[in-house]
Amino acid sequence: MILKRIIERLGGYTIKTRLVMAFIALISIPMLISTLIVSNLITKKLAGLSHQRLKLAASNIKGNLEKDTKKLLTEQASYYARSGEIVLGVGLNASKQEFQNLLLPVRKILNIDVVEVLDQNGVVLAREWKDTGQREVAISSPDLISTALSGKDFVSLIEGQKGINLIVGSPISSNNKTIGIFVLGRYIDTEFLESLKSITGMDSLLSNSKGEIVLSTAKIDKGEKIKDITLANKSKDGINIYTGTINKEEWHLASIELKDWKENTIATLYIIDSLSSLKDDVNKIRYTLILMTSIFLAVVILLGVITARRIVNPIERIIGLLKNIAEGEADLTKRLDISSKDEVGQLAGWFNTFVGTMEGIIKKVSEASENVVNTMGSISNFSKSVTASAQKQSVSIENTAASLNQMDSSLNKVSEHMTELSTISDDVASSVTEIVSSIQEVSKQAEKSAISVDETSSSIVEMGQSITEVSKEVESLTSMAEETAASISEISTSIKEVEKGAKLSADRSEQTLKLAQDGKEAVSKTLDGMHAIKESVEGSANIVKKLGDKSKEIDKILNVINEIAEQTTLLALNAAIIAAQAGEHGRGFAVVADEIKNLAERTAVSIKEIDPIIKSIQTETQDAAKAMDSGLKSMRDGVKLSTLAGNALHKIAVSAEDTRNMVFQIAKATLEQSKGSEQIKISMSNVTRSVNTILKATQEQATGGRRISLAAEEIREVTGQVKKATLEQSKGSSQISKAMGDIASKVQSVLRSINEQKGESELILKAISNIEDTTTENVDRVSSMDFEVVKLTDLVKQLQDQVGRFKV
Repeated sequence: MILKRIIERLGGYTIKTRLVMAFIALISIPMLISTLIVSNLITKKLAGLSHQRLKLAASNIKGNLEKDTKKLLTEQASYYARSGEIVLGVGLNASKQEFQNLLLPVRKILNIDVVEVLDQNGVVLAREWKDTGQREVAISSPDLISTALSGKDFVSLIEGQKGINLIVGSPISSNNKTIGIFVLGRYIDTEFLESLKSITGMDSLLSNSKGEIVLSTAKIDKGEKIKDITLANKSKDGINIYTGTINKEEWHLASIELKDWKENTIATLYIIDSLSSLKDDVNKIRYTLILMTSIFLAVVILLGVITARRIVNPIERIIGLLKNIAEGEADLTKRLDISSKDEVGQLAGWFNTFVGTMEGIIKKVSEASENVVNTMGSISNFSKSVTASAQKQSVSIENTAASLNQMDSSLNKVSEHMTELSTISDDVASSVTEIVSSIQEVSKQAEKSAISVDETSSSIVEMGQSITEVSKEVESLTSMAEETAASISEISTSIKEVEKGAKLSADRSEQTLKLAQDGKEAVSKTLDGMHAIKESVEGSANIVKKLGDKSKEIDKILNVINEIAEQTTLLALNAAIIAAQAGEHGRGFAVVADEIKNLAERTAVSIKEIDPIIKSIQTETQDAAKAMDSGLKSMRDGVKLSTLAGNALHKIAVSAEDTRNMVFQIAKATLEQSKGSEQIKISMSNVTRSVNTILKATQEQATGGRRISLAAEEIREVTGQVKKATLEQSKGSSQISKAMGDIASKVQSVLRSINEQKGESELILKAISNIEDTTTENVDRVSSMDFEVVKLTDLVKQLQDQVGRFKV
């Protein structure tokens, strides 16, 4: 029923409109459906890409946090826990300032947030923070402290007052005993999240165990919670993708659970991607698809209209032609150009046949009427031509008469003007005669001027040559001045080098003199020292001799001690015998006797050990005495040589002083030469500057001379041309004078001819008047005949109007 109603409503439209509407419906509906399907698929694809990006970023962060960061911090903590300075500081109970001096470089090198050192009871000995305002104790769990004190490393996430802290601890051991704990801590704070954003290009947020957001790189307020959170993609690796609302804005979230050492989740790190940007991208794609669809639909509608026109236009053309025939305004020469073989083509074919038949009938009627029209037209044209000719003849006669009248008046005026011209020509002839005489005088003056110009030009050329020679000489002088200045500059440079060498020689002479004087003083002091050493060596030799004598006395004393030791041994042996005889009462005495015996034996052994030493000392003392004698002899020789060296240095000092004085005189002379060369250099510079100025002036004079020569040459040429022109003008003036005479005679002849022509023009005017009267009578007769032709033409036109309704 609905389809039937639609068809009935479409019946009121034209075939073209119905075809276009059907075409649009068949194309646009599938296109719109396809656009919606593609838009939904793209939305799902972009959401999937967002999930993949989030999951990839979260996987990288989780892997980096659990493996790389924890492993690196553990290795660093273990390394510094075994360092000698940390172990020594804990073992010796270093002060906090000493620990601070140790921990500050560690924190800066590792770029870590907090470094702590604990003793074996878990008490913090020292702590170094990064200046972030988060001064929290990095480790506060007894279980972690127990783990470290048992000799094991630990790594864990703990919840602080202002966020989550990643802490790593390593035991500090000495002699296989744990004496403390070294702890490194890194804050998971805004700076940490910003570093993640710079790496992944995505925002992130951190929520505590209560679900409250504590940190975020996006514009999200602290304390907010994620609302309407739903699972969008679950993964086996523990990284799930959620969709949630924060601050009335939808987000995609990839979660990373942060757990402590007990595997309890203390916080959740979310990598987030805003759905608003995703929706913006989807909307852009949708708008692009809609725009492309609209363009495609516009093209389709255009094609539909063109197709409908190709179908309907032949029918409309048939209707138009039939309408013209029905209204009596048919054009029977037109045909429908339709080559199709469908119903429209058949209709057009039969229509063309009908129009062809009608065209044949109308052509015959039209030909008959044309013959009548042609005959009447010939008669009408003939009468019109006669009338026109008569009118033209009348007009021509009138014009001729007017022209003759004007010519007569013109001849009168010309006669008057020619009379005046004759008088003027006589005056011009006399003026030309005067001009000829003036031109001849000018020609003579021009010849004189040409001669003067030639003489002036020759003088200018000679002056230019002399200026050129002066310029060349000045250029040569300039070159010589520049070479002289360069030579003087080189001489000045050489004098300066000599001056530098003289100054350097003077300095060296001064140094030589000073060194000679210092050497003389040193030799004098050396002599004094040699004398003192001589006295000391002599004293040492006496002491060594005395030491040799004393060592002989020690030998005697050792012999006495040896004898006493032998006697003591015998006495101890006797005492032991007596103690043995005394029985129980002599045991104490026997012990004393044994000790005395042992002492005597040790004394004997010591004497035996001392004896070779004493003999060695005696031998060395004798050698020392000999060496002292040899040294004393060498010392005396050294004193003599030092005295000779002192005399030589005195002579060197005198010679150096003379050399210094001579070098100073040379330096003074070279200084005066240097000043003189500078003055010469300045003078030559002034000379060179003056010569350059003269050179420039002579060059300018030479240039001016060349210009003057060229100008003189031009003046000479112009003067020659003037001379030639005046000669030609003189010749031409003679011809002009002759021509003016001829003109005067011609003027008189023309004046006579004009007077004769004036009489003949009066006769022609009378004949023209007679012809004008005859022409007027002929025009009247032709007008009456033309009236009858017009009546016949009207009857023929009525017949043509009836046939003219059809165009053949």
